[in-house]
Amino acid sequence: SSTIRDNGFSAVGTFFDAAKSGAVLTMGRRYIGRIGVLGRPYRAGYAPIYDSEKRIVGMLGVGIPESEVFALRDRLVSFFAVTLLLAIILSFSFGVHRGSGIVSSVKKLRKGIEAFGRGDLMYRVDIHSRDELEELGEFFNLTLSELLTAKKQLEDCSVNIGRLESTVSQSREQLAQAQKRLLECERMAAMG
Repeated sequence: SSTIRDNGFSAVGTFFDAAKSGAVLTMGRRYIGRIGVLGRPYRAGYAPIYDSEKRIVGMLGVGIPESEVFALRDRLVSFFAVTLLLAIILSFSFGVHRGSGIVSSVKKLRKGIEAFGRGDLMYRVDIHSRDELEELGEFFNLTLSELLTAKKQLEDCSVNIGRLESTVSQSREQLAQAQKRLLECERMAAMG
C-alpha cells in the first residue's frame, strides 16, 4: 500500500500496481514513472528497502502530483515565451533604430554626391554614426576640400597664365613697333 499526502488528501491503504511493485520487491529494480492514486495521476519513484542481510523487506516511494509538475513546466514555458517575445521586440526595435540611422547617413551621403554633381565643392556631409559611414562621410568631406583647393590653384594658375599672355601680347606689340621703327630708320638711312 502507499501513503501520499496532498492538501489533506491521503492515499493510505491504496494499492500499488502489482506488476510495478513486483519488479521493485522481487527483482530489486527501481521504478520511476507515472502512477495513479485514487484516480489522480502522479509522477513517482520507488526503490527497494533492504535489511542488514541484503534481503528486500519493502519499498519506499515518493510521488508528486502531475498537476504540480506540469504547472511548473507551464510556468517555465510561459517565462521562456515572454522572455523570447521581449528579446524579439528589443531586437526589432534596436534593428529599426540602427537601420534608420544607416538610412539617414546614406541619404546625407547621397545629397553630398548630388551637390558634388552640381559642382558645389563647398557642401559638407554631417554624419555622427560612429561607424564606417561616418568614416566615409569624413573621407567625402576631405576629398571635396582637396578638390576645392585644387580648383583654386587651377584658377590662380589660369589668372597667372592670362597675365602672362597679356604681357607676351604687349611684348609682341612693342617688338612689332620696334621692328617697324627699325625698318623706317633703315629706309631713311638708305635714302640719306
